[in-house]
Amino acid sequence: MVEKVFVAEKVVKRYKRVNVLNKLDMEINRGSIYGFVGRNGAGIVIQLEKKNK
Repeated sequence: MVEKVFVAEKVVKRYKRVNVLNKLDMEINRGSIYGFVGRNGAGIVIQLEKKNK
């Protein structure tokens, strides 16, 4: 079974009257790397890592 390290459900983000996210559902599994690209082509790479104690 794959371990989920991040879960987001029905995320909404608005800037003034413009919806930029509308009910986003997302799950990120252990060891995954995601890249997000904006409308101008600029992006950011996000790596989530769970540390075991």
